[in-house]
Order: sequence, then structure tokens, then C-alpha cells
Amino acid sequence: MKNISELNLSQKKVVIFDLDGTLIDSIGMWGEVDRRIIQHYLGASDIDISAHCIERTNFITVTNNPNIYLEWCRYMNDKFGFNDTAENILALRRQIAQQMIVETDYRPYAEILIPKLKAMGKIVVLATNSTHHHLRECLSKAILNEKMDMKETFDLIITFEDVGARKPSPAIHLEIMRRFNASPSECVVFEDELQGVQAGYAAGIEVVSVYDKYSDQHRDEIEKLANYKIKCFSEIKI
Repeated sequence: MKNISELNLSQKKVVIFDLDGTLIDSIGMWGEVDRRIIQHYLGASDIDISAHCIERTNFITVTNNPNIYLEWCRYMNDKFGFNDTAENILALRRQIAQQMIVETDYRPYAEILIPKLKAMGKIVVLATNSTHHHLRECLSKAILNEKMDMKETFDLIITFEDVGARKPSPAIHLEIMRRFNASPSECVVFEDELQGVQAGYAAGIEVVSVYDKYSDQHRDEIEKLANYKIKCFSEIKI
């Protein structure tokens, strides 16, 4: 793995950012969302949320169904015996997440780095495994818009729903390259989770692994595939 100082951004045309865990500090939020769902149905619970988060990450990584969050709610329903429908659980999940996303902020220095890249003439893209629903919630939050208006800053915001395949499929990156007539060598992608790193790798794009503690269970696999790693966007000197 190369040192991040070796990343030559002057040779890159398109800079791609993942959303949850990479651009915004939101991965830990989903463990709390699930904890509140469990509490809603079962009352007080001594569930190990750290282990539960690992289980959810693994589930999302290996499940191919495009309705991944509905499937996760169905899985939780079966596991914990909520005796409800997956659709009702998903609606509750969205309601709780909508309340919590208000407190979600950018990863440190992200809102400074991306405008700098724009000023350099780079095409900046937000490419996420999140749904349009979750994306709309993020784009509407004042705490994010006060620092950087994502809708105005990014040249393209694209989700797995737009290409019909979730990361680790490279479909989302292939579509980005098609739209901007860019080769893999002209792109770089910033990702925190294994499936995102795998997607960039499969597309032949250089990948920068952005450290997030919730991906520690896949750290060895991430570092085998990523070209660079950073803990904070301030390590990118431009």
C-alpha cells in the first residue's frame, strides 16, 4: 500500500466519494437505530450492539437483493421474533433514522477538501449504496448544508438504485466513467467499507481507504485491495 502523499491528484479527472462512513460520520448511527427498533418491540434488551453492527455489515455485504434494508428488517423480524411485517419495521427504521440524522456531521475536513477539488477543476461525484430515501434525508439536513451544499457541490450524485446493482459490483463506477468519458486511471475513489473498496478495485480504479472503526472486522481485506489509506481527509494535501 502506497503512502497517501504519492497520490497524484493532478492526474485525476474524477474524484468519487462514498456517503455513509466516508463523507459523513453515520455508520455508528445505524447500530443505535437497530437498538431502538429492538427496544420498541421487546423493551429493554442486553443485545451486544457492536456484534450486531458486525452482523449487519456482513449481511449487507453478502446479500444481493436490491431491497437490502427490507431484507435486513425481515431478518431482524425472524431473529428477534418481533411478530410484525418487514414493511412495518422498515417504516419504523426510517422514522428513527430521520430523527437521528439531524445530528450527523461530515467526517473531519471533508467539507473543506471537496470544494478545493472543485476549485482545481476536478469532477466530484457522490456514489452511494444508500437508497434515494436516505440520500434525500441527508441532503435536507441543515447541519450538512450549512457547511457544504452537496447538491450544489457534487457534479453527480448517484445511488445503487440508479444502476440496479449494489457495491461490491463495479456497476456504479462503470456508469460514472461512462458519463464523464473517463478511464479508470483518471479516477480515484474514497471508501470506508469493504464492499466499496471491492467495487473500486473491480472497476480498476485507485482506492483510498478512509478509516472507520465500524469496518475493523474487514481491515485486512480492505488493506489488501486499497491503494492508499487515510484516517482523516486533512492528510490529503492539495
